[in-house]
Amino acid sequence: GQTWMEDASVCPTVVTKEFNQLSLTIQNQTISAENVVNVTTQLQDVVSKATEVVDQSASNLEVVTTVITQISYISSPGAPVSNDTIINVVAVLSSIQTWPPTVVERSGSIIVKSFEAITSSLVQQENFTSLVTSTNQTTLVAQRVPVAKLTTEGRSFTFSTFSPPIVESDNQTLGNSTTAPSLPTPSVPPPSASVFLPPSLFMSINKTDVGIVFSIYRTASFFPIANVSNTTIIASIILGATVVSGSDVSFRNLSVPAQFIFVISSNKNYSSYDCVSWDFNAAGGRGNWTTN
Repeated sequence: GQTWMEDASVCPTVVTKEFNQLSLTIQNQTISAENVVNVTTQLQDVVSKATEVVDQSASNLEVVTTVITQISYISSPGAPVSNDTIINVVAVLSSIQTWPPTVVERSGSIIVKSFEAITSSLVQQENFTSLVTSTNQTTLVAQRVPVAKLTTEGRSFTFSTFSPPIVESDNQTLGNSTTAPSLPTPSVPPPSASVFLPPSLFMSINKTDVGIVFSIYRTASFFPIANVSNTTIIASIILGATVVSGSDVSFRNLSVPAQFIFVISSNKNYSSYDCVSWDFNAAGGRGNWTTN
């Protein structure tokens, strides 16, 4: 007799069929403020089932990218984004960071940029106060803070982990100091990253309150290094800090500088280290690291 072998591209798995069905749904039904929670719940459910490599494909990631991008288009202070939507999206981001790097790096920068737009809309909503949500791969802390408080105290954030394994230790420490956070004593497990936003950063904001978003990615799946040798690695977690005021906020020429502290996660010795930031427009729009 003959032996037949399935081609996953011709005979999709049950999970990939669910991705295909979701894709058809969003083609035939516009994502709106009314249905966005339902759509992201469906997305989170199907992504959580994609544990096999055959389902962690570029075409399935395109469905994820399309949903998150469309949500960013509808997101605005006048079109409310619920906490449930954000929690669902964070769970999706956490899951797809474990997909093959060659798949994720194609759309990672677009996904993160869209996610930043969604969270920026969240903190601009009139009744929003705060949201903290954390998964194995991604943590988000979003707050609305009175400007009067920020101009006297600034804002600090510390994200701590034990590794291995990764365990939440103190994933938000919002300080009241006008000085930068100090490094912990050796007897205390070190933070993976911390940031201090000084009072001078907020002096030019003519608003009653302002949104602040901290995002943490434990892996560099969304942030591949382009056009460098394989001896270069991302040696820390990735920390994002966004001030959402509705007006331009400059980090330049501050009387007290903003400070970012990262603990090197690799136990290897390297010849040099650079503190870098992500440029969404580099590498033809796919993003890349820059020392600028």
